[in-house]
This record gives sequence, structure tokens and C-alpha cells, in this order.
Amino acid sequence: VSGNETGPKGEAGVVAMRIDTSQKKPKLETAWTLKKTLNQPGAPTVSSNGHKDAIVWVIESNKNDGDSGEDGVLHAYDALTGQELYHSNMQAKRDVLKDARKFSCPTVANGRVYVGTEGIVAYGNLREKMAQEGK
Repeated sequence: VSGNETGPKGEAGVVAMRIDTSQKKPKLETAWTLKKTLNQPGAPTVSSNGHKDAIVWVIESNKNDGDSGEDGVLHAYDALTGQELYHSNMQAKRDVLKDARKFSCPTVANGRVYVGTEGIVAYGNLREKMAQEGK
């Protein structure tokens, strides 16, 4: 779940939920929360490699209600722990996400993450690309 506000226990930005089935009646509980609030985040997308390597992808639009603001940021979090694995500002010149919007949602397919913005931005494994190019 993503949003701008903090929850009753200080949850912020993204809150991961899990279903506790240890009791007779299953209940929804918090698995982890981010330690920072994201600025106008979109809906999260989860990817995995079968039953392992689950990643939560979320776009921080950084736009105000008038659709102005800084460039957006694509974030990747470990789905089990909430630890940030990547964000597009790590290599801002290479991985820039210009015009992201509040309701932008990343799409994951065939090992790549696609984001609709001023066109389509695609993110993928650079090691794989370099190996294919013989570098």
C-alpha cells in the first residue's frame, strides 16, 4: 500500500501487509514500512523469480497537485524486508525518470521494468545487456 500520509503507528510511504494465518481467523497485519515518506507515490508493483527474489517497485512522482516538481524516482524494495535495493537517482544521468505522475505504475515483464512517462522508460539488468553485446 502506498500513500503520502503516515499511519497510526508512524508507517510512511509504503506499507507492506501480510496475512497472519496462525490463528483460527486469519488477520491482516503490517509486515514492514518505509522509514521515509515518498512524495506522491503511485501504486506498487511486485515482481519475483518464482518463489524467490520478490521486489516491490514504486514510482515516486515528486509532483504537486499542479503537476509541477522535480523528476520522478523509481524505487525497488526487498518485498520481505523493505530494504531499498535500488532507486533511479543512484545513477541519475543514466536512469533519469523525468515526467512521472502520481498514478504511474511500473510494469514488469521479461526481466525489465517499464514506466510510462514522456514515452516509455525501460530499466533492466546492465550486466545482462553488456554480456549480450560482448563487453
